[in-house]
Amino acid sequence: MAKKFIIHLNREICKGCGICIDVCPVKLYKRGDEISPKGYVLTDIAFPEKCIGCKNCELLCPDQVIFIEEAENG
Repeated sequence: MAKKFIIHLNREICKGCGICIDVCPVKLYKRGDEISPKGYVLTDIAFPEKCIGCKNCELLCPDQVIFIEEAENG
């Protein structure tokens, strides 16, 4: 059985830089429609079920907005 992962994205500090979109090998992120109070276009987690736990997004996010954890039942 494939492992399952939970993606935590802190939308309060996300600047919508798009690095996570670019580095995700399974393309689970997308540019969102929501604009933060600071005027940034936020990133959305479009396909969380596709996450393979590589943590590219977590490791390369310049503002440490993303945290990936393995689901307990995964």
